[in-house]
This record gives sequence, C-alpha cells and structure tokens, in this order.
Amino acid sequence: MRVGAFIMMAALVGCGEPTALPCADNPTCSGGLCIDGFCADQDTACQSGYRYGDSAGDRAGDCTGGGAGSGSGNAGPDMIYTLTNDGAPTVVDASNAHDDVKPQCAGVGGVDVMFDVSVPSGLTRLYVDTSQTDYDVVLAIYDGPCASSAKTELACIASGAGSCDARTKQWSEILNPGAYCVVIDQPAAGASHVATARAIIGPPSIAGRIGANSATTCGHNDWYPSTGCIVQSDVEDTSWFFMGCSGTWKATAGMAWVGDLEVFLPLGEPYGCADRVTGITYPQTKPGPFWLVAHQDAGQSCGTLTATITKN
Repeated sequence: MRVGAFIMMAALVGCGEPTALPCADNPTCSGGLCIDGFCADQDTACQSGYRYGDSAGDRAGDCTGGGAGSGSGNAGPDMIYTLTNDGAPTVVDASNAHDDVKPQCAGVGGVDVMFDVSVPSGLTRLYVDTSQTDYDVVLAIYDGPCASSAKTELACIASGAGSCDARTKQWSEILNPGAYCVVIDQPAAGASHVATARAIIGPPSIAGRIGANSATTCGHNDWYPSTGCIVQSDVEDTSWFFMGCSGTWKATAGMAWVGDLEVFLPLGEPYGCADRVTGITYPQTKPGPFWLVAHQDAGQSCGTLTATITKN
C-alpha cells in the first residue's frame, strides 16, 4: 500500500450553509465545549452527548464524534460508545459513570467510560489519547470489543512516557486488524465530568525515539514525496512513528546518506521537507502523533540510514 496521504478528507462548502466560526477553547463556547475546533452543546439525543451548533459550518446540527444514536449522553453502567479512528474527539458526560472495568494500573472505585474502535487492514498503527478530559484518568486498551467478557488488557497508562499530565494520556501500537476497546478510567474514586477520547489510525511505521533511529530503505517504497520536497522521484524510503505531548522536535540524517526528511501529520497532511543535514524541525503545540519519513535520493543504493532525533 502506498501512503502519500494515507487518509483523505474534504470539506465541501455549499450555498446556504452556515458560516463556520472555529473555536480555540471551551470558554469561547458560552457554556458548551470546543470539540474538534467547533462549539457544541449538550444534547441527550446524541450518543456522544453533544451536538455541533450553528457556528460549526457544514457540521452544524451533527452529533459530535460521528454519534447519531439515541444514547442518553451520560455514561452509566455498561455504557459503550463508538470511537471514530479519524482523529475526531468523542466527548462524553461522565458525571453518572460507574465503576465497570478494573484496569491494572487504576486504583479502587474510579469510574470508567468505554469506547469501541476498529483497526482496518493496512493502517494498523492505532494512536489514542484523552486530551481535553477534565478529570484525572488512566488510559487502558483491550483486545476485543468492550462488550466482550473475554477481552484482554494490552496496556494501561498511568505514568511515564505516555502521560502528558494527570488528565492527558497517550498510547500507540501496531495491531492486528479488528475490534479494540478503549477505556478512560479514574485512578481512584472522585468527581468526574467530561471524558474525551480520540483515536487515529495510520501506517504501521516502527516507533521512533529521541536519539539515533536506524532503519533500512531496502525493500521499502511506501511514501510519495510531497510537492516541494528536495527528493521528488518515487524511490526507496523508510519511516518512523512518534507521539509527544508538546515540544519542538528536530531530525537530521547526516552526510553519509543522500536524501531528505519529511514530517507527515495525522490524516496524511504533509508538514514539510528538509535536507538531511540541515534537518527538519517540527513544533508540536498539543498532544498528538506524527510520522517521520526519509526519502532516498534517486540513483542511490538502498541501505541502512540513521536519523537522529532531538527535542528542544
């Protein structure tokens, strides 16, 4: 599978549609929530519990998170939501949630909210975060649908590299295609309100890290260089996946290898290219993933290259 842009999205604006007025944060929404860049208000007819208002342009009147069911909008016992895998957040009022799941890294008595998410063939790296949740949480991932009593815990994030702060957790892994369950759980009993889950799927690139990252371009030709890249021919490449809370990242590849480096953001949006020696710098202002791609120059023999990642 070729990945120039691994997920394509288009917004079509037609005559008579409301003018889109993006929001920056919750306080700008006059009591509502800023979800995926637009204001939404509570609506119990939506499975997510929220519906976009008139200022959301072509989303006006739609339930957030793709939910269009008849759920109560409030998490309760065995309340399971469907999480889209395109980065759109699903927001749930967890005020009435119960303690139904027992993640290994959570304490006793914390309430939880469950989200079913699917991983398709090809785009098998799943990224999940809890950004914009407004109470302390841990994040747990299970193999199998949420309703299954046989689901197996794959990960539980309470601290460490996947913890941006007490309310924002991240996790990613390459998975087999199928159904998975994402659980936002409190670390212990306490007040809860808005739980927000976000999932993104992408190419199964290996995980990168700060420092030296080595990989081979031999047998790999998976990414089309974007317009404006130094390397414009369709030749060998390799890639790494990164996730971070915030900060500025820089990648260089040195003189021994000839090619360029490119950053792709979620939904396949290219951020930019740079020469391998100068390096590419990517300022990450909020939690999220990105893919670092090394395009080999035409006429070069395939082989192992090393990309060095630093964080400023």
